[in-house]
Amino acid sequence: PMTLLPEAPAALPVVRALAPMRPLRWLAAGHEDLTRALGLSLAHGLVVMLGALAIALLGWRHFGVLAGGYTGFLLVAPLLATGLYQISRRLAQGAVPTWADVRQAWRLSGALVRFAALLALIGTLWVGFSAVVVLAM
Repeated sequence: PMTLLPEAPAALPVVRALAPMRPLRWLAAGHEDLTRALGLSLAHGLVVMLGALAIALLGWRHFGVLAGGYTGFLLVAPLLATGLYQISRRLAQGAVPTWADVRQAWRLSGALVRFAALLALIGTLWVGFSAVVVLAM
């Protein structure tokens, strides 16, 4: 008869210890980047805010769309932050970041954005379906 050998346990990931004040240094570095590229950073934030506003306006009278849209926005928003990461990266390289750098970061994460948009659509459909079920009861 064939015997199965037990699989070796998977190696646990290495967890690095962080000093309690380390996150404050990250925030300070982010604030410095914000002040060094203020206009571009604010323009980036305006684009993200307009996306959130569009969701609010489209779903103002339709709970299912609004709730699902914001759920989806929470999935897409971290990907939109890649533009800010690119601004910081360009500053660290000693370059002056431009809107083209932000667009390039968004283009490079296109597959992730499409996946997040798909998740947003599924979330919207799910909330809409749930609303129909609740209202039908």
